[in-house]
Amino acid sequence: MKKVTVLIVDDEKLARDRLRSLLQRRTEDLSILEAENGLAALEALRAQSIGVVLLDIQMPGLSGMELLAQVENRSFQVIFQTAFDEYAVQAFEANACDYLLKPYSQDRFNSAFDRAVENLRSEEHTSELQSRETI
Repeated sequence: MKKVTVLIVDDEKLARDRLRSLLQRRTEDLSILEAENGLAALEALRAQSIGVVLLDIQMPGLSGMELLAQVENRSFQVIFQTAFDEYAVQAFEANACDYLLKPYSQDRFNSAFDRAVENLRSEEHTSELQSRETI
C-alpha cells in the first residue's frame, strides 16, 4: 500500500501531540498533517489527498460534524476522537470508521487505525478492479 496521509484535526495542541505520538509508533509509511480547527482542516482536505482523518467533534468555528457536511465525495476514512460520548450515533450516521472516547489507550487507537487502513486498502482494491473492467 502506498503512503497514507493522516490529518489530525483538534483544537487542543496536547491532543494533536498525543495523536502524532501514537501515529509515530506505527509501522506504516505515514505522512502526518495537523489542523487546529475545522476551517483549516477543510482547506487541507481540499488541497490534498487525505487517507485518514482523526477528527475532534467539538471545536470553535466549525465542528467536526459541520466539517464533514461540507465535504463532497469523501474518499477518506474518519475516526472521531472526542471526550463526548453523546455524539457516537451521529458519528456513525456520518459513516465514521470508529469513535475513540478520550482518554483511550494505544491498543484502542491501533484497533481503530487498523480498521481505517483496511477500509482504505479495500477501497483501493475495488477501484483497481473497476478500472481493469473498463479496459
